[in-house]
Amino acid sequence: MKARLTSYALAAVILLATWTFFVYRPLHRRHLRIITDTAEARHQLSDFAVVMSELHKLLKTREDLKSEESLVSSRLYTKEDLLKLFDTIEREAVQRRLTIKEISPPIDQLLYLNSLVPDSNEVQLLTITLRMQGGYVAFGQFVGYIEQSEYFRGVTACKVAGSRTGDAPLQLELAFSALLGGAGEAS
Repeated sequence: MKARLTSYALAAVILLATWTFFVYRPLHRRHLRIITDTAEARHQLSDFAVVMSELHKLLKTREDLKSEESLVSSRLYTKEDLLKLFDTIEREAVQRRLTIKEISPPIDQLLYLNSLVPDSNEVQLLTITLRMQGGYVAFGQFVGYIEQSEYFRGVTACKVAGSRTGDAPLQLELAFSALLGGAGEAS
């Protein structure tokens, strides 16, 4: 009887060990993996909810930036409008009683502008050099106008020369960078 009880006990222990290693442990591991995956999915879902709640702000900001880009681009001169820019500069100089003797953008910059695709929205800088005659005050007013212009991006050179007696008009030179871009082409 004792031997039979021992064999039943041993069989029960073996059966329990077999059940533990082959049934319970894999089920327990799978259960833990499911809990971990569920926690990770909840975390990703909360991140997604945050992103979705901020999406309308992102889209609004994107639309605002597009409209601002369109507004700025509509005020810029394209390479086709370069002559209009020169006319505007000359008209402003004449209004201030300055005589423009020469407007000269560098030929290498003009060739580069000419090589670009006609419908390019790429913004380019062009150095414009103005040689003119006139007075100090008129020149100062003209430079102030240029600095306030949408296309102005900085003076690169300025030269004022005159006679010692002051009887001849001053020889003035102003070089500045002008911003050219896709006027009316922004989307």
